[in-house]
Amino acid sequence: MDLKAFPSTYPQNSAYKAAQLTNPARAQKFLHRLREASAVAYLLTSRLEVLENIACETGLDVNIFLSHLSDGSARKEFYKDLAYAKNMEVSGFPTTIVSYGDKVEVIFGYSSYDKFVRTIERVSSGKITPIKNLHFTDNYKLQFILELGSMALAEVREAFVK
Repeated sequence: MDLKAFPSTYPQNSAYKAAQLTNPARAQKFLHRLREASAVAYLLTSRLEVLENIACETGLDVNIFLSHLSDGSARKEFYKDLAYAKNMEVSGFPTTIVSYGDKVEVIFGYSSYDKFVRTIERVSSGKITPIKNLHFTDNYKLQFILELGSMALAEVREAFVK
């Protein structure tokens, strides 16, 4: 693999911010498809035409999306995120920032579900807790998968099999 073809992930990060600015409700689907395009389809997701196709596939208004990329508004939002990460002393990925009210806690690296639950309960002073015995109907599972467009087996297992 030619690493020179992947000089930076800044274009993808700015594209995600453009997706958020264009349609916050569709931004997670865009991010999921962007990751899938990079990791599964081996597409050069730093290329504008690839980002434009993903925006179209995920139901974003492509003209507005491209406008946010070209007018600097997406890059500005991405740089705000970078400044926030630096302020939180984020130096590696994955890093999760859990906040509730004025309480903030950072989880560095990969963590278990149980660690996330304990952190969320601690930061929220017990106001947010997992729903016990949550049952997803087959119809809900299908709708969830259809909304994303596709899911890896590992994602399905983590989301629905416990």
